[in-house]
Amino acid sequence: MADKALLFPSLGVYPRLDQIPFYDPDIIADRYKYLMVDVDHTLAEWDSWEVPEEIATTLIELKHSGRFRKICLVSNMAVPGLWWREQRIQHIGRVVRADHVVRAYWPLTKPHWHPFLQGEILMRAPADAIIMIDDQCRTGILGGNRRRYGTIKVEPMGAYPLWSAWKCRREAEMLRKHGYIE
Repeated sequence: MADKALLFPSLGVYPRLDQIPFYDPDIIADRYKYLMVDVDHTLAEWDSWEVPEEIATTLIELKHSGRFRKICLVSNMAVPGLWWREQRIQHIGRVVRADHVVRAYWPLTKPHWHPFLQGEILMRAPADAIIMIDDQCRTGILGGNRRRYGTIKVEPMGAYPLWSAWKCRREAEMLRKHGYIE
């Protein structure tokens, strides 16, 4: 079992990615130059091909302004061979103009170190210069904290599938108990 402190986001919890104060040095230090972002429930609803315009615009602007050098999407894919999921993730990567897309297959899905290291290598980024944004503490936040990234949790977009809804309710209770959310 993971150290409980690793389950909490080091840089805070925000309602959506487009509401994170990326330019506030009191919240996000200038040393963070690379961004890893989860896809499902962070950039788009589950199995949706649509990214809200405000979120896509935020990521594109962050890259073009020079705030972040590279952006990498990291998505758990469950099993290889689901071609429509592969195409969807690639499509979303093009919409937000991500530099790289990492597809994590079982058993090496987030929070396993493999997809994070793969993203570091693709971006040629040191771990202490990366921010990981995810909607779940037990996947991207845990894995990002293990790699010593800055981590940000966003509230999930849309409803979770039945098989993960109970975990997410427990996660919200844990964050509320420790004062991360109201």
